[in-house]
Amino acid sequence: MSQVGKTKNKSDEKLKKEQEKAEKATSANDPDVEDPDMIDKDQDISDKDPAPSDPPPANDPPKDPPKTKVKLDDKAATITQFEMETYERIRVQGKTNMFDASRVIQLSGNHLTKEKLVIIMEHYDKLMKKYKIERG
Repeated sequence: MSQVGKTKNKSDEKLKKEQEKAEKATSANDPDVEDPDMIDKDQDISDKDPAPSDPPPANDPPKDPPKTKVKLDDKAATITQFEMETYERIRVQGKTNMFDASRVIQLSGNHLTKEKLVIIMEHYDKLMKKYKIERG
């Protein structure tokens, strides 16, 4: 390629760059002209707003509720912290099988009942979490 051809190509490139700069400057001053560099590629530019009742897409996993509170059913909510601590103290001592309800009730000083033992056994993990009792 000749020296003249190289110079012409460089001049063409400079001219294109100057034109692009001028267009950008014009679009910056004109609010109706959008700068393509400023467009958010992830932005939904469709005219249709999704209806609020539309279900989430099938490929999105369901969002877990916040894990700050332990939700208990009505029966488990009747167990007090004292009763739970009493049960755990007896369990850790290892003096009896925890399924021997009459012995557990006796060791609790009759603070626990058979019904409460069943509820504690059904909801043991949740109650331990609720009352922040460390497993012994």
